[in-house]
Amino acid sequence: MNPYILFPVVWIVANGVYSVVMYLFMKDRLYKEKYAIILKTSLISLWVISFVSIALILLFLVK
Repeated sequence: MNPYILFPVVWIVANGVYSVVMYLFMKDRLYKEKYAIILKTSLISLWVISFVSIALILLFLVK
């Protein structure tokens, strides 16, 4: 399989698993609302950075 296709697929699956595990384990332990907001913000920024990086890789490297 083409590594330019395989990498984004593996990365998205890994981010999905990481996000779900982090949210499920941490949401019960985060009693203060500000820490829950920090967790959500960090997970959202992880996804945004990932999709932008994958889009740039696919846009410039795959021809």
